Amino acid sequence: MTGFTVHVDELRAAARGVGQTVRDMGSCKIEDIAGEEGQYGHADVHQGLEHFCARWQEGVEILLEDGAVIAEALTTAASQYGAADQTSTDTINAAGVVGGDES
Repeated sequence: MTGFTVHVDELRAAARGVGQTVRDMGSCKIEDIAGEEGQYGHADVHQGLEHFCARWQEGVEILLEDGAVIAEALTTAASQYGAADQTSTDTINAAGVVGGDES
């Protein structure tokens, strides 16, 4: 068998899932994890953790941007496949084609 099958509802669900993850992660700032300097007993330890968290935040922000692009691409793909399915259905119905094997 050649070709492929697209499950439009699954594409839509994936888009919603990725979009929700992006929204959830966008509300959590990793750079806030370090807390107050007094918690660490030494200023250098606190500064090191702040630096680490700031860099980690930069990476997360890049991933969030990519995630938003992926969610948008999945949404667009689902819309396009859905429209193509509807066009095919409308064309078949207009031609009076009946499903099933007539042998």
